[in-house]
Amino acid sequence: MDEPWKIIVAFASLLIVVVGSIAGFLHWHFKTFNGLKDELTDLKVKIAELKAKDELQQATIDRLPELYPALNAIVSHLTSKKSK
Repeated sequence: MDEPWKIIVAFASLLIVVVGSIAGFLHWHFKTFNGLKDELTDLKVKIAELKAKDELQQATIDRLPELYPALNAIVSHLTSKKSK
């Protein structure tokens, strides 16, 4: 009667080790996956911000021909006033 209990205890111990190993692997896997998912989300937000900044810079560059005469007049006025 002692032999079946040893087999049951050994099987239960093996089962606990296997279940613990699988649980540890799944925990690590999903923690890593969720970390990567969060990093990708952050990168998408940064890319969107950079695109908006790029569009603003491009709009400013596109308006430079319109703004140049006004800026040139202001600078000329300031430099002529400063030299007097």
